[in-house]
Amino acid sequence: MEKMWTVSYKEYLNFEGVKENIKQVKTRKKAQKRSGMASVLVGETLEESVFTMLTKHPDLEVKQLPAQMDIGFGADFQVSFKEDGKNYSFFMDVTLSKKPRVKYLTLKGDTTESWEHAFCYQTESFKAYFGLKEKHSSFFFYEKPVVIMSIEQTEVGAEIGEAHVHNIGQILMSLNNLLKDKGYGARASQLVRPNITFYREEFKRSL
Repeated sequence: MEKMWTVSYKEYLNFEGVKENIKQVKTRKKAQKRSGMASVLVGETLEESVFTMLTKHPDLEVKQLPAQMDIGFGADFQVSFKEDGKNYSFFMDVTLSKKPRVKYLTLKGDTTESWEHAFCYQTESFKAYFGLKEKHSSFFFYEKPVVIMSIEQTEVGAEIGEAHVHNIGQILMSLNNLLKDKGYGARASQLVRPNITFYREEFKRSL
């Protein structure tokens, strides 16, 4: 049986091909943006709108992550808050649609992989689904899952009421509490468990 192999994201970046892959994705995205590719432009606008919305929540501190973290780690923001005098935080990813292999929140407060059974939060201008992402593509598993906010409609730029901002913030904090109840740390983690199939040589050197 192979041992549980955990490294920091900084260590992971030095694995063979990782930096090159991130650079390729960055270059491709820049080219798509220059060409006016709709999905890229809408995606960037969506992230900016959600960021602005979350900063309006009085209990949340939201930090945008650099492009390298967005592409290589799979998260857009780090969200922090205090509860009962303790500090909590999590990484968050905003998407335009449902993601495969994501466990979405249900009305009962548990999770499901079925989009049809997931809880949908609806405002006047968009619908949102919330969930947990346990791995980044096939590259690695997160030591602490990333919180997902999937937007079905893309009019987040429209002004939404204070009540919606409060409710969405509470849902996100509840997901972090759900992770805590499952035994994950209270704070955001950059530790990852790489796919040994992809990084066999690095794994051998760790033994």
